[in-house]
Amino acid sequence: MNILSPIDYSQLLKDEVQFFYVITKKNVLFEWKKIDSEKDYKIMVDLIKTNTYTNQCFRFNNGIIKILSVLKKDIVYAIGVNCEIQSQLIESFLDLLIERFLETYDLDVLFTFDVVDPKIFNHFNSELEVLFHEFNHLELVKSVNVSCDVCKKPFILIIKKKIIKNSDIYPVPIVINHGDHSIICYIDQNFRSRGTRKVTFG
Repeated sequence: MNILSPIDYSQLLKDEVQFFYVITKKNVLFEWKKIDSEKDYKIMVDLIKTNTYTNQCFRFNNGIIKILSVLKKDIVYAIGVNCEIQSQLIESFLDLLIERFLETYDLDVLFTFDVVDPKIFNHFNSELEVLFHEFNHLELVKSVNVSCDVCKKPFILIIKKKIIKNSDIYPVPIVINHGDHSIICYIDQNFRSRGTRKVTFG
């Protein structure tokens, strides 16, 4: 198998993440948008809010942007990225954002007040920039060189480390879209590929 070059996750996230929202049923508590972006993503807030409050977790892909949002204690945390970025990388980054946001702000205390001014959360803009920079050093994900048995092309699969470390069975099956097909990648406890298999739907 060809060994592909290692990935700079911090730079990839900084390049590909388009927005991060923290949303309540009433309003947007926090909004971060890529500095050079002229797009207004607020039109997606209702879509995110409605679907996440209904399903606890919401995934959306319109071919241009990929959105992942989760519901925790009646708060929606949503991230939008360019479609090419792999899901487990963005899941890991969203987990980190939520963890750091909740460490920074005691929401239980803040919500005891009748009105919570979103300006309270403005500091998290700089915190988010720090997290972009720190992500590589936190080693939350791992790259695995995989050879697709369908198209015979090598690629790098990005995996959340805890999925492999916490698994009770090996190799661990990971489903991913690869080009115009979907495959299951089998990853062992040493983060090595043990083969792939095409996924057939229907």
